[in-house]
Amino acid sequence: MSKNNLKEDFDFVEKLIMKNCLDNEQFLSIVIPYLNNDLFANKHNKKIIELLQRYFSKYGRKPTSTELGVFLNSDKLKEAYVNVKNNIDTITEDIDYNTLLDHTERFLKLQGFQNTLLSIAENWESVTDKEDLISFYNNVEKIIGYSLRSSEGHNYFEDLGKHIDDLLTETNHISTGLEWADRLLNGGFLQEGRAMYIFAGETNVGKSIFLHNMAVNIMKQNKKVLLFSLEMSEQMYNIRITSTIAQLDNKTLKNNVEDIKDGVQKFRMMRPEAGLIVKEYPPNSITPAVLKTYTKQIISTKKFKPDAIVVDYLNLLTSDGNNSYEKIKNISEQLRALSYEFQCPIITATQLNRSGYSGAGSSTQAQVYDQRGPGMSSVSESYGTGATADAVFGLFRTDQDKEDNAIHLNIMKNRFGSNNGVTRLGVDYRTMTVFEDEALNENDEVGDIEISAGEYGERE
Repeated sequence: MSKNNLKEDFDFVEKLIMKNCLDNEQFLSIVIPYLNNDLFANKHNKKIIELLQRYFSKYGRKPTSTELGVFLNSDKLKEAYVNVKNNIDTITEDIDYNTLLDHTERFLKLQGFQNTLLSIAENWESVTDKEDLISFYNNVEKIIGYSLRSSEGHNYFEDLGKHIDDLLTETNHISTGLEWADRLLNGGFLQEGRAMYIFAGETNVGKSIFLHNMAVNIMKQNKKVLLFSLEMSEQMYNIRITSTIAQLDNKTLKNNVEDIKDGVQKFRMMRPEAGLIVKEYPPNSITPAVLKTYTKQIISTKKFKPDAIVVDYLNLLTSDGNNSYEKIKNISEQLRALSYEFQCPIITATQLNRSGYSGAGSSTQAQVYDQRGPGMSSVSESYGTGATADAVFGLFRTDQDKEDNAIHLNIMKNRFGSNNGVTRLGVDYRTMTVFEDEALNENDEVGDIEISAGEYGERE
């Protein structure tokens, strides 16, 4: 295969793909989800690919020569098949399977990308709004993400030794900074990622305060945090974080510049590897793919590999979808996928719907909240959000909480342990600090509720 002429390369790879689609069932099963006739330049290849797709969709395998003959039920199809066979019979090179996958993946990406650009150019005059551009962008992201290689999975009986080794290997966690939450999560946020954590609450209950406190608590462990804000400006977030780190009244920061410097320097001296980047975007203007691109950029250019990614908050991202349910579900799934991509936990928030907190100030609703807190049915816009997350915490305030500068935190879903439990936390609104205080639970029935046996865990 020539390396000097891209067109010649593509002609050869196209023939190579056709040959293996007809001869290699393993190869066909891997590439068939990515194939469409628009990827192929040869008109005869297009017809045979369509035939193979129809057959594979119906039977889930490659047709035998006899079966293929039955499907060649027109003169044009027979002509196409003869042409394809004559072309692929000219291939005499013995291609290594991994090399075949490399060339095929490159072909799929470049041809798919080219077709998407041509489609944009041809339909540019009909592009009327942001949704069309998002659709184009998501299509490009999907193409770039094509991968023909995947893990072979875990063969349970043959790989039992590895399973036992995994059981005996201590899982690394990043503490939430709250002992109550760490117990529920079996240690805290998973350090290697593959998990998304959500704080769900009504408007103005304190979701952003919780998120920035999670960021500070993670930095206290000498770790790096990337915080995306879609609600507040970078400056507003910096004010809150400065107030928490330096333990200074957020309303008088400008009068305490030297104290700010002293407090931040002491924090950094004790944690030299800690870091924080706050990146602001307008609400409802970007997709999770933009966060992915930005994160890759700072890892590459700033050598800043985040130990955790905080997004404030999930509902202010955008995605394609026919309705709000589909959009929020897509956003949730794409956000969680970032925890795999960057091998760190994703921590975000979502809105509770009206049923989740209406009447919370009344004594009846407050009593219910004191016992359980909001449930999964309260998660706003899409149940898919809660279903996708690995752990969901509820945030709510009663009338007594407002008097005590406190907030309730309950567990709504938990893949790591019990999904039952409620506690009260203190909030110092001067320094924007969330903290645990046993006194807040002493005379509160909530404080006496045990983390009982639930669907996911045993009684502690």
